[in-house]
Amino acid sequence: MNYRIVQHDQGSAKWLRWRHDGIGASDAPALMGENPWKRPQRLFSEKTAPPPAGNWGGGGGNMAGGAAARGTALEPYARDHYNRLVDAEAVALCVESIDRPWQRASLDGICTATRRLVEIKCGDKVYAHSAETGTVPGYYTGQLQHQMAVTGHDQIDFFVWLPGRNAVLICVPRDDAYIAAMTARQAEFWNRVLAARGELPLP
Repeated sequence: MNYRIVQHDQGSAKWLRWRHDGIGASDAPALMGENPWKRPQRLFSEKTAPPPAGNWGGGGGNMAGGAAARGTALEPYARDHYNRLVDAEAVALCVESIDRPWQRASLDGICTATRRLVEIKCGDKVYAHSAETGTVPGYYTGQLQHQMAVTGHDQIDFFVWLPGRNAVLICVPRDDAYIAAMTARQAEFWNRVLAARGELPLP
């Protein structure tokens, strides 16, 4: 296993601090220039600022707080639907790379028995895009590849679900060339963050 499990409840204050002290999957699109709502400099400012206090309210870098909160509320129902669909027992889990502890991911679902990994989306816009095109929006590429980089998995399921609609399931393969470039960019970025914080650089 390429990763260790971190026992934090997603949304808790400890989870927020853990996310702040590393690079998470949702940070990856910004660093790869894929996130139209967040640029690398904004992410740098966030990582070098004091860690956030309190619990996560559902706000995100690519959507309004209300839409993010709705997606968070729907996620457990979507995961149950996914598990029934693929006959798995995926659970939400926080993990970090053993070789690169700063590379972290809050997984929507992972099933060790079937080696299935899933990223769940419950938004109207992503549903419209994926249902119509059968593809993943480009601004999620880094997020998906980052999760495979941390876990070592060869593929990840992109599962889009909304109540009363047909679910969309897209299997995304691992891209080793992309992951290598992404990891190098993340390591360079994290060294800059550590320098700005006055901390020791990566070995």
